[in-house]
Amino acid sequence: MSKYFTLLSCIFSFIFMQAQTSCDEAFSAASYSIAHTENAYEATNMEHVQEWSEKALETFSEVESITIDCSCNEASDYAYKGYSAAEKCLEQTSWEEARYYSKKAMQHARQMMSSLSICSNMSVDEIMSFRGKTRSNEARNYDTYQEDVSSSDATNFATYGQRQIQNNEIEQQKQQLLEKQKTLLEEQRRIQQQLAQQKLLEEKLKRERETELLRQKKVKINAETAINNIKKNYEKLLHSIGCDLDLNELRVNFYREIEDINSENLEDTKTFYVDRVNEIAEKYALKFADCLSQQ
Repeated sequence: MSKYFTLLSCIFSFIFMQAQTSCDEAFSAASYSIAHTENAYEATNMEHVQEWSEKALETFSEVESITIDCSCNEASDYAYKGYSAAEKCLEQTSWEEARYYSKKAMQHARQMMSSLSICSNMSVDEIMSFRGKTRSNEARNYDTYQEDVSSSDATNFATYGQRQIQNNEIEQQKQQLLEKQKTLLEEQRRIQQQLAQQKLLEEKLKRERETELLRQKKVKINAETAINNIKKNYEKLLHSIGCDLDLNELRVNFYREIEDINSENLEDTKTFYVDRVNEIAEKYALKFADCLSQQ
């Protein structure tokens, strides 16, 4: 009986060690899933977000396949969710939407690593350390995968500085564009204020002109009535002293149309009628003097 239990214990230990080893093989792909999704989330343009998300698809698929074999179901579920989020990221047409799904993929990748640590009975730090110690073994087991990822990462790390410079240039261009937009908006507001002030001034001048024109019309009516009465009084006086009247000789045109005063101001209108009064007075004065000299 003792030998029987010893044999069962050995079998279970072997099965556990096999499952442990199988789950351990997912560490590398899981760590790359985290790295790729973090790079996607931190990318500042649409192209880089989707480029890193596409790299994450293969690593999520690798983890899902391995964790199914080692019965780490929770890690497998998170790998599937991460894969789906990264796949949706590739379907988006705007940077904001693509970045949203890259964040989802990054969160699932981290949860996937935590589940792996539980299945392997190791902390995440130990997993990362384990990954560093066994990288050469993983390369032999996953030649095709490692060649693709390693060459891709080598290229990206080699051009990291260049990408940073490009990102900085993009940020500078954005800032310059924002400054130009701000300047244009300020200029637009200034022009709108000037137009508004000009409109108010025009309306004020229009009201003042309308008021002045009303006063001009009043002057016209009163002046023409008064001048006509003055002429009649002069004519009566000439008749009373026996002078012959020659109306053509004494004619003075002081009647005006409304259109005549539209092109002048109030002072011009007053001056016109004062001049006509003086002209009439001068002509009739000469006529009186001529009449008296002939008698």
